[in-house]
Amino acid sequence: MSDYAKRIVEKIRKEFGADSALRLGEDQAKSEVREVIPTGIEVLDRYVLGIGGLPVGRLVELYSEEGTGKTSFAMGCAASAQREGGVVVWCETEEAISTERMKTFGVDVDDLVVLQPGSIEEAGQQVETALKVLPAGKAGANLVVWDSIAATPTKAEAEGGLADYSQRMGERARSLGAITRLLKDLLPERHATLLAVNQVREKIGVMFGDKYTTPGGHAVKFAASVRLQLFGGKAVKEGDQHVGKIITFMAAKNRMAPPWRKAQVKLDYAAGWENLWSTVNHAKDVGKLPEGVHTTEKAYADAKEALGWV
Repeated sequence: MSDYAKRIVEKIRKEFGADSALRLGEDQAKSEVREVIPTGIEVLDRYVLGIGGLPVGRLVELYSEEGTGKTSFAMGCAASAQREGGVVVWCETEEAISTERMKTFGVDVDDLVVLQPGSIEEAGQQVETALKVLPAGKAGANLVVWDSIAATPTKAEAEGGLADYSQRMGERARSLGAITRLLKDLLPERHATLLAVNQVREKIGVMFGDKYTTPGGHAVKFAASVRLQLFGGKAVKEGDQHVGKIITFMAAKNRMAPPWRKAQVKLDYAAGWENLWSTVNHAKDVGKLPEGVHTTEKAYADAKEALGWV
């Protein structure tokens, strides 16, 4: 580091505090994400996300059309965070939470905090309050799930109903902007990740390109370190019964690793996410295993070795 660069760092630290400036090479540990919450699905952790899981201290947006497994994925992440010793707070506004479904994905429901805010503003206040109870510094890989942003009304909507709705456009975006600015510093301080579940809306009149967008303005998009988009695929059947689904995960934005990586993951409705199938399938997709290989424990071990995941 040059003499002038050192003097700048020293001067800024003296006037604004020890953490106000850093030397990227020497203080690299302070500037990089070192801890993650594993999703339990290796192809997501090692390839799509690329850093081993959801980044701790950051906001992650999860969005898709209906019925593609967003809540199921969030439940799997909640169980993983608990296994890592973290606290899980579930901000519930979809009115779709199920104790039995949580147990399917391995969530300890007795140790799960469920918030039930009546508005976006109240959700932000409750999440802030919950995070501030956690000790500063390392306290496990804590996770806050907000399911979902799109289903949470603003305070004006909740109190005023549909009357004069057209005059209140933009309130959701302003509220979410304030919340994301508040959480930007609070999440890393309390060693937590916010997994914000969102829906999609169709853009009217769009003929080419991506015809979908997410509601709530651009604040969450910009604040998110990772944006995971899900695409529903082929149904898995046993006879005439639907027992699962093949879902494609794509990192539409990734500040931690190369974006736009995608992979297929299998969801078994009765047993949860099938990591073994997903790993073997990915190895076949990228040419590391022959197409005709069946999903077995040996194929799983071979796939991990071929992919360099051992």
